[in-house]
Amino acid sequence: MLKILWPHILFLLFISVSVRAEKPWYFDAIGLTETTMSLTDKNTPVVVSVVDSGVAFVGGLSDSEFAKFSFTQDGSPFPVKESEALYIHGTAMASLIASRHGVYGVYPHALISSRRVIPDGVQDSWIRATESIMSNVFLAPGEEKIINISGGQKGISSASVWTELLSRMGRNNERLIVAAVGNDGADIRKLSAQQRIWPAAYHPVSSMNKKRDPVIRVAALAQYRKGETPVLHGGGITGSRFGNGWVDIAAPGQNITFLRPDGKTGTGSGTSEATAIVSGVLAAMVSCNPRAT
Repeated sequence: MLKILWPHILFLLFISVSVRAEKPWYFDAIGLTETTMSLTDKNTPVVVSVVDSGVAFVGGLSDSEFAKFSFTQDGSPFPVKESEALYIHGTAMASLIASRHGVYGVYPHALISSRRVIPDGVQDSWIRATESIMSNVFLAPGEEKIINISGGQKGISSASVWTELLSRMGRNNERLIVAAVGNDGADIRKLSAQQRIWPAAYHPVSSMNKKRDPVIRVAALAQYRKGETPVLHGGGITGSRFGNGWVDIAAPGQNITFLRPDGKTGTGSGTSEATAIVSGVLAAMVSCNPRAT
């Protein structure tokens, strides 16, 4: 069983405050305006799967629940207070994608399908959760095309299983996994296979598998203003991993406000937050053409 990588999904700062209503800084930086959002189709059902520590559908997520599942020993789909970071994480990521007020998600018309895999996940819980999405033949167009994994597993013991699963997903050409590359500031090219994080570690070799690669690997950018040249978020334990050929896109990943399971807000930094923002943008794109592959 792969070691679960959660030291790399650490929040820089937690703030317990009342829910606020201002738009986040990165909306302006990435051009997320009322004009661009008017191009989306809010009447098209778009469901994003959040494979994480469970989602509490509170506050701005109160009307965003599509489904919830558990791949854990206790069988509960809800966040548990085994550790503060894990308790908060799934709800935080879902809010960045789809929260409708207080904390504003990138695409608030999206619905969230929560698949809890930690803490105390069953063996290969991340793989089983991802497989369950692929095997659901009853999903309508736009439903769970996007799988947000703001975390993952570290190690090589199940690498072959991940590789087979992701190769098959690529051949099916129906879904995308948006995956965090990690937060220790390392050059991924210099890491051993044991140190890399799945599913972001998927690195197809053949030209066909490269063409069908279903994984979008996300790095984190430091806070910036519109018109400025963004730079990688670095420093400390939340510094983004990087590496040519191992990262597909970078997104805002510093000073990101999110929703907590208790309905309050917190602020974090890292590739987890950046990954959720990319998933939100993809959800908006899917609304325009839910049958697109």
